[in-house]
Amino acid sequence: MSSRKRAQGKSRKAKGGGSGDNSAKEGEAAQQDYSPIISIERLWAVKKAVDADSRRRYDALQTDAHFEAMLQRDKGIFHQYTLKRMLEANPHVQYRYALYEPQPQPDELIRMYDVSSSNCLHGFSPPPADHVCWKFMSKFLTKVETFLVLHQSNHASEAAMYTVTEMRKYYPQVFKSAASRKLVQSFLVAYGTDFALKHAENSFLQREIEKLSSSLTMMVGMPTSYFPLFWAGCIADGWLCIEHKGMCDKALQVKYLHSANDIFEGGEREVISFFRKRTQDSCTCLNAIYEEVKEKPKKSQCNYCQLIFERSTLKVCSHCRLTQYCSKDCQKSGWIYHKEECKQWSKLLNEC
Repeated sequence: MSSRKRAQGKSRKAKGGGSGDNSAKEGEAAQQDYSPIISIERLWAVKKAVDADSRRRYDALQTDAHFEAMLQRDKGIFHQYTLKRMLEANPHVQYRYALYEPQPQPDELIRMYDVSSSNCLHGFSPPPADHVCWKFMSKFLTKVETFLVLHQSNHASEAAMYTVTEMRKYYPQVFKSAASRKLVQSFLVAYGTDFALKHAENSFLQREIEKLSSSLTMMVGMPTSYFPLFWAGCIADGWLCIEHKGMCDKALQVKYLHSANDIFEGGEREVISFFRKRTQDSCTCLNAIYEEVKEKPKKSQCNYCQLIFERSTLKVCSHCRLTQYCSKDCQKSGWIYHKEECKQWSKLLNEC
């Protein structure tokens, strides 16, 4: 065997072993199962922000052969497995279940929204401790959080839609009861408002902010300072999903898509406005911050590079009229990931 072939063989072994055919198959499978998350420059910036234990875990992910191969292949784009393949093929991911699920527990929510506390409940009237809605709300929050962390995603709409679909299986009685749905939505407004206010005096919420922002900073690349607002946006998206996502009614689906897009893509102004509109009859907690943000220009996020721009400067996908990009280059690069959802959204919008 020539020295060149021996060197190639050693190179393949160093990257995870296997024959050339197997490597080709793995490459094809990886192309189907990976989606881009974060540039390598941002990845290293995030590594500096996390604690030592998280950094060790991140290093383990970095050196894994599968992740390393993808980094090499696409010249600096960090990729992820879909959840199923990730858990099957990469043992480093298993720790996330132990660290991030379940959370929060029903009894913690009950204590947090005790009517005897001095904290404003923003119009939420807590039900009895044995009410099924406490378990529903705990599981709802846990599932949204788990989706974001395990999928290394910062797409609130995906997390909300997935979670509401799953919750229909676990708690059909809540969705069948108008009173229960209203109660859950009232809780989500109160919970999201607290995060929008960065409610530091509440020890439970502060612990939530520190714990969850650490995980999302590590896995997604989100600045810690942005987390409370992002989480409030997730909660707003969940409210909208429960309100509008009646899959039998296409008009409501369209209304949800537009509303969710405005909330999550719009940033601070839209999130604060969403919760202020739903709490202004019961409290004035958001009035001051609303006055600060209402004059700010509308902003939105490029669907590919994830950077924030003034909405007027962004280009909208001509097919679905929902997804926005900052440039033609981002639109071209992001098309492979947007193509399927674009077809679904375009079909839905054209039918209504």
